Amino acid sequence: RGEKVEVWSNSRCTWIADAVVVEAPGADCLIDGYSIPKGAIKVSYSSGCKWIMPEDIPKHIRKPVAEPPSAAGAGRGRPLPG
Repeated sequence: RGEKVEVWSNSRCTWIADAVVVEAPGADCLIDGYSIPKGAIKVSYSSGCKWIMPEDIPKHIRKPVAEPPSAAGAGRGRPLPG
């Protein structure tokens, strides 16, 4: 919890850089009426929040990538998830 991450947005086709992990249950559980498996994470970001299932984490979550000062404002230019 509290870890800053980037989350892939399918609707925007880009990485959202302001995401934070807000839930990460260590066991299968029921949260807000939903069955959440162990290993899933919930991220909150400027456009809302969403659950990422364990099998989707490698494609949709990554650690923030620091840009060198000279690249500021030049666009992220990072690859799409595979």
